[in-house]
Amino acid sequence: EELSANTVVAYAQDLYGDETLWVDYDDRTFQWLLDRAANRRSGGRLLKVAFRRKLDVVGWYVCHLDPAGHAEVVQLAATRSSINDVLDHLFYHAWRNGAVAVNGRLDPRFIQVLSDKYCLFHRRGPWMLINARKPELLSSFHTGNAAFSPLDGEWALRF
Repeated sequence: EELSANTVVAYAQDLYGDETLWVDYDDRTFQWLLDRAANRRSGGRLLKVAFRRKLDVVGWYVCHLDPAGHAEVVQLAATRSSINDVLDHLFYHAWRNGAVAVNGRLDPRFIQVLSDKYCLFHRRGPWMLINARKPELLSSFHTGNAAFSPLDGEWALRF
């Protein structure tokens, strides 16, 4: 189903868990981000999907598909048990909408699943600079326990 701001606010805690640092959105802020992303100057369209198992949302993705067929994942949320299905849906949905490639920032929690799907990894930019006065915040990024997507940061600056 189409992802809504209400869904993100309602299910973020379930998907990210207590051990992960994540952005605590409110409905209005996340809807503003989706609206901005949908109106990018570069054209294309936004794929926004909430993935359900029975009645529960077990993942979602926001992906910008440009006119050249490149799909850039700007936010992906899933549990360790649902990431396989969410990625399969993302890849299929992007392909059905004309994508020839899907790229995005790596979430270290999902590196094995991505590797098993023969995804290619590289260390090109864009890089992210983090500054925090609290060492535990920096530690979350260093250990891979931070769910901070391009939608939350630099990607929004390119509008």
